[in-house]
Amino acid sequence: MYRPALVIGLGGTGVLTLRHLKAQLLASQERRLPDCVKLLALDTVRDKDRSAETEGKAKIAALRTELAPGEYHWVGGDVYDFVREVEQGQHPQIGSWFQARQYLQTLPRASFTLEDGAGQLRQFGRLAVFHDVDAPAASAINSLLNKAIDDIRRVQQITTLDVFLVASVAGGTGAGMFVDIAYLVRQIAQQAHRTAVQLKAFLVLPEAFSAIPGGVKRSMRARSFAGMRENRRFMVDFQFEHGYPMYYHASGEGGIWRSAIKTKLFDVLYHVDGQSVNNPLTSVLPELGVTAAIADAITAMLDRSPDQSEDVYARHTKNVMAEQNRGEDADRTASFDSALGTFSYILPMHHISELLAHRLAVESLTALLAPAEKDEQGYLRSLKPDASEEAPGVRGRDVAARLLTSAEIQSNAALERIAVPGLINELARLAHEYRPNDDAVSQQIASQDAAYWQGQMDPPGEDQKVVNIRNRAMATLNSRLIDDVPANQRGESPAGAVDRIAEGVERYKGTHLGREDLRTGQRVGGQYRKALDEYAEIHLDRFRLMLETESENILNGSLLPDDPLAKQRGGKLGHYLDFLDGVEGLLGRFVKALEGAQKLREERQDKQTAGVAARTALDDLKAKPGGLFGGRRRQAYLDAEQQVIDVEKVLIGEQAIRALVDRMTQHTVQVHESAMAWAKALGLDFESLYGRLLRGERQIQGAIAVENQVPVRQVVWDEGYIDELFARYTRATESEKNTGVDTYLGRLSWKAEKRRVGVRDEYGISLLLTLPNSEPTRLGRENLDRTQELLLAPARQVFAPMWQQESILTYLRMRLYKNGDQLAAELARRADVLLQHRGSTVVPANYLHAAHESADERQYLRVVQGALEDLTKARGKLNDVVNSSDRFALRLVNTKDLIPLDEMASYQQAELDYWSQGGEVDDGQGSRRRLTRETLHIFPAEVHAARFEARMGTSNLEIKTRALHNDVVLQMEDLERFQLFAQAWAYGLIRSDISERQGTKENYICLDLPERRLDIMTKEPAVKMQLTKPKAGPVDVVDSMMTWNYRQLDQTLDVFREIPYSRVAEAIDEKRKETIAGAVEQLKIDEAAISSALTKMKPAEADEFKRLLAENAYLADRQGGIKKIDLHLDPTRQDYAAARAALGKADPKQDAYIALYLAMEDNRESLDVRMRDILRNAGDPR
Repeated sequence: MYRPALVIGLGGTGVLTLRHLKAQLLASQERRLPDCVKLLALDTVRDKDRSAETEGKAKIAALRTELAPGEYHWVGGDVYDFVREVEQGQHPQIGSWFQARQYLQTLPRASFTLEDGAGQLRQFGRLAVFHDVDAPAASAINSLLNKAIDDIRRVQQITTLDVFLVASVAGGTGAGMFVDIAYLVRQIAQQAHRTAVQLKAFLVLPEAFSAIPGGVKRSMRARSFAGMRENRRFMVDFQFEHGYPMYYHASGEGGIWRSAIKTKLFDVLYHVDGQSVNNPLTSVLPELGVTAAIADAITAMLDRSPDQSEDVYARHTKNVMAEQNRGEDADRTASFDSALGTFSYILPMHHISELLAHRLAVESLTALLAPAEKDEQGYLRSLKPDASEEAPGVRGRDVAARLLTSAEIQSNAALERIAVPGLINELARLAHEYRPNDDAVSQQIASQDAAYWQGQMDPPGEDQKVVNIRNRAMATLNSRLIDDVPANQRGESPAGAVDRIAEGVERYKGTHLGREDLRTGQRVGGQYRKALDEYAEIHLDRFRLMLETESENILNGSLLPDDPLAKQRGGKLGHYLDFLDGVEGLLGRFVKALEGAQKLREERQDKQTAGVAARTALDDLKAKPGGLFGGRRRQAYLDAEQQVIDVEKVLIGEQAIRALVDRMTQHTVQVHESAMAWAKALGLDFESLYGRLLRGERQIQGAIAVENQVPVRQVVWDEGYIDELFARYTRATESEKNTGVDTYLGRLSWKAEKRRVGVRDEYGISLLLTLPNSEPTRLGRENLDRTQELLLAPARQVFAPMWQQESILTYLRMRLYKNGDQLAAELARRADVLLQHRGSTVVPANYLHAAHESADERQYLRVVQGALEDLTKARGKLNDVVNSSDRFALRLVNTKDLIPLDEMASYQQAELDYWSQGGEVDDGQGSRRRLTRETLHIFPAEVHAARFEARMGTSNLEIKTRALHNDVVLQMEDLERFQLFAQAWAYGLIRSDISERQGTKENYICLDLPERRLDIMTKEPAVKMQLTKPKAGPVDVVDSMMTWNYRQLDQTLDVFREIPYSRVAEAIDEKRKETIAGAVEQLKIDEAAISSALTKMKPAEADEFKRLLAENAYLADRQGGIKKIDLHLDPTRQDYAAARAALGKADPKQDAYIALYLAMEDNRESLDVRMRDILRNAGDPR
């Protein structure tokens, strides 16, 4: 049982995690994903390419588990034209953070086709999202998220959906999409489905990739720091009531695509670097390490207890707050930057049951086939002909002789008796007596006359069909020449009698014996042959029936209820093949005897002698047709022709017999070929079912060996335990008399069959499988994959009870860790959190998932639970046991929460590389090119802040480059608005002021706008707006920026008034003109070169240059005020050294002034550029 959830994997790390998770979920008996859990992978690498990355690597189950088309979606494509549009000013919601111009100038054209990933560029990963949702109706992301949520809600009604999000911050795709997908899934669930989201996210950090070729690169850490830095605001730093803008379209308000984040984006954010103290994963590839650990953690979090007990993970954050003695609702604003570790003991019941099913199928096939010889690898080479369990030591060919010489046979299945024709008995007798070097039998055959063959061919039985055929045949077979051609007829002349008799003889022979081929002397057709052929058809049908009945008797056994089924079926196929060999052999021996007889007859020249006598008699008759002895001569001639006819009848009879035996042989050979094909399909070919099952058994064993490459799991594979299971579930009991092999073989039965193929019938045998409550299923040799699955079905049924009777807890408790303390120690060691960190406020928790039922099991788990509390310091509800729905996995999820981000070792190391490395890309020609640090970020605030921070070291502040405080960075989301604030500050429109309330002076920052004239008649009065609420003590410049950028409202009590930004811009312009006009009058130009240049300028240019110079000086003076007054960087002050040292650490108030200082520096630089242009126009090279 699983909780309804959507699990999203982003980029390569997310895809691998989902494959691990899918493999875990498919380990159930049903071998299918739960309907209430949906998997969704988004990547800029095509699925086939992502799969190719794991080719040749250890094939653990996850790497053999592919995501279905509906689970994997490629969100790449060619974005070159889209980037050009951004560079040209279209899509301002993207241009505010995407460095289009820099990329177009730096990257090769191929980098803009997102098929091989995002090029390790986070901005391209995010661009893939924006490109996809640019048209929501055609958006794959929008469609996929909606469909997944719909599908889950259709299965189960929910008000809150668990969402799990997995990505790496070391690359480009996942690191670029992470925040947007988290935001979009919340928005779509809430707005389109009225469903809240509980979102747990997993971020894989660079150290987890230590084992990949090349190891952890500095650029990976730089990207990681950029991502972790941005994530701060989505965890705790941002005042969500003001909303953080998320704009996917250039215009519009509200809805999914242009709105704001007003809640904590991640309920819990797990950071995973693989740097466990006791069970580190940094020496294994991510697909064997961190992705497996995350998948196991998600599997545990999806686990729903059969008793429907409380979801420990839903209450987790509140329980952590309670442990900190903070209110439960404090979890809404607390930053759950967390770590986790997992360890699982897994009893691979699917593999075990499959192995045992394969083993039972192999043993059953061994019993069925009775191999005579195996090769060194265990494959079958031949079958025993005398291993029938019902007749041990008796060869099948001996049964063939008995069959053909018996009077009747009886069907074991139908109790039907079938009379064996005397002809078959006679053929068998003659065949048995025949010796290759002795012609006695041939002489015996050669001595027989036509009546002998007629008698042998007379079919047994008195049914109407046989009687009709016999009556028709007897009229022909008993016919004599004299009956059709009498010697004398009244009134005829001697010559006329000769002509009549000669014509009558030829007519009779043609009718009865067939037309004679004058070239060969052989006759074709004739009623005599036709009559024998009709007899032959009856004999052939009877032979087929005999062979069919005896085939089923041999292969299926006696069917006696007291006989074990293994005895009835065992060793039969080899015995049967030998039986068919025997039948073929006997028929073949008869043919040789018959051929010998024909040879003897040819040597005696019976036909020639009779023919000469008939021709001589005819010549005598023709010479003396009349006279006293004319009648005798006519009779003599007819007698001579009758002798010819009798010889011909013998020959035709032998031909009919030979044709019949040939057809019987062909039939036997056809059945034999079918049986041999089954022998090959079942056991004698490399690709036989036996070979497949044997290899399958070995592959299962190999697969388990590979699974234990994953350090966060121990897959239990105990050969002794498995042998014990096999013995336990396959042995006979009082209630079940049959063994597993008996039961298995009892499901199989053989059936003789006739199939129409084209225009002819084909005979053979087929193997049937009968499962409980189902009709027999014919197994095929053509599709061995299907047949293998069908053959495994009864074997699986034998072991099906294991799924309800066995468990990992039973195994561990009874065989591996009889003392629960030992199990706890091993779990605590190996489930150590996968993050190197410090932090005094960290709260530990343990959740042990183990299916349990009995009181003994509960007591055992209480011991484990108590030991875990001692070992990990997790206590109370944070050290809980979950009655798992998975009987075959015992998992410990160990978490630590409330870890300060800057106390994570990965964050600290990443920060160093962030400042030293920046961004690098491959230019497509084998060299690396540097990108500015802005390209590491994906949100406008950080992109703009990175530019400011880069200038800290080169400005007059002389501050080592570092990150501005996040509260200040947030103010740069809309850079134009921030610069407007800086200009208003520079020109005194935003300033500190003092108010008095109840005799107490309170300080605040205000926006002081002078009166302005709207037209000749109308003035807009001056207005003073509070940007901060008055309070005692120093003013809060950061709070004033929050009002300016996010609240956008006057903070004066009981006043609702929006900040008029356009009026502010106009006021700044007027104030600048007024201020600079006065400054120009006071301007003193001491530099001779500039004074000389002024004399060469046109008057208008000289006036403009002076204004620019005065404005530059004014802003420099304002910067000086910030430096000395606000930042205390005055060498004459006693606290100068402390103030200088303080600049090295982020502080919101201090960094706000630094940002204002740098914004003015930007303004001054633009003024310098304009002044240099004027100087160049005046001939000054500067």
